Amino acid sequence: MGERVPIDGKTVCVTGANGFVASELTRQLLEKGCTVRGTVRGVDDKEKMAHLIQLQEKFPGKLHLFEGDALIAGTFDKAFEGCEVIFHVASVIKPRPGQPDFIETVCKVADDTFASVEKHKQTIKRIIVTCSFASISGFAPGEKPGGGRKLFNEEDRNSTSTPDNAAFMYARMLAEDKSWDYAKKLGVEMVSLHLTNVWGPPLSPLAGGLSVKFIKMLMDRSGRGMPYAVIHGDVRTVGEAHIAAAEVKKAAGQRYIISDTDIVPPKVVVDIVQKAFPEYEITPPPCDMVETEPFLDNSKFQRDLGVKPYPLEKTIVDMAKRVVELGVVDPIKKGEPPNPPAPMPYPGRPAKTARDLLWLPDV
Repeated sequence: MGERVPIDGKTVCVTGANGFVASELTRQLLEKGCTVRGTVRGVDDKEKMAHLIQLQEKFPGKLHLFEGDALIAGTFDKAFEGCEVIFHVASVIKPRPGQPDFIETVCKVADDTFASVEKHKQTIKRIIVTCSFASISGFAPGEKPGGGRKLFNEEDRNSTSTPDNAAFMYARMLAEDKSWDYAKKLGVEMVSLHLTNVWGPPLSPLAGGLSVKFIKMLMDRSGRGMPYAVIHGDVRTVGEAHIAAAEVKKAAGQRYIISDTDIVPPKVVVDIVQKAFPEYEITPPPCDMVETEPFLDNSKFQRDLGVKPYPLEKTIVDMAKRVVELGVVDPIKKGEPPNPPAPMPYPGRPAKTARDLLWLPDV
């Protein structure tokens, strides 16, 4: 790890501060003594803001919340005032009414965010942009890393997604490109962090995301269990990596994959949850495959940023315990009939490896 300039006590902004990742990042920043200016949609929604209000009470005068919608030009202007670092975590994951073109919608977030950065570029020293691993790989069958490598790394670029095939991934790739172009034009340091599926303990019972949905479907009657394999990163690791990306000097201008390395089949997750909660009936997996499959190289972020991934079992168990504590799930007690197992993904395509069970958005 190179020279590190701490941001302890500095004023920073976190966009989308009530989200799964951004809430954890906000908590970690407050514990470092930072003054955090967080943007949220629906700042007056007490239920939605409850976990952030608790942080305000725990860290008096340190967390300031602003109404901010990434699709409204100028929405971040006030929040960015006086900030040295911007953590741009807010994103759009589906079209909204009046914004039918998803690709244009996602790119507009970059346009509006950097328009606000431009107004405050005299004080902003670095922007950390939360991106998707979809910029690096489209997860398409047969897609291979470049350079003859076996594992994907930061040098790769998604070459398989198009506006008509996996538009979600294509949009995230274009948004990253736009962000780099804007940062270069404005002369502002930027770091892009590329996330896979984020797991780990949420701060809010309203936390969304595929991981919360999967855990919920494993433990209660809301679904048929976990049908897909995943590549994951712990939300606590992701938060630590954001902060390190702001502090490590040589991180400027770099892309980092923040994730564990392997594709994990559903049965591995099911077995971990069942072992941790023997009193509950956990919905069976769609198949008995337990062999994980290396997919990406995460050595760069560990080496440069000095952050280490959490062990898989700890990530899964801590998340499951937390969602039970928060009342997100109503577990099925032992002796009650569990839900039927999830159907095999992609019927007609035999699951010979963990990659055959991957979740492929928009495919």
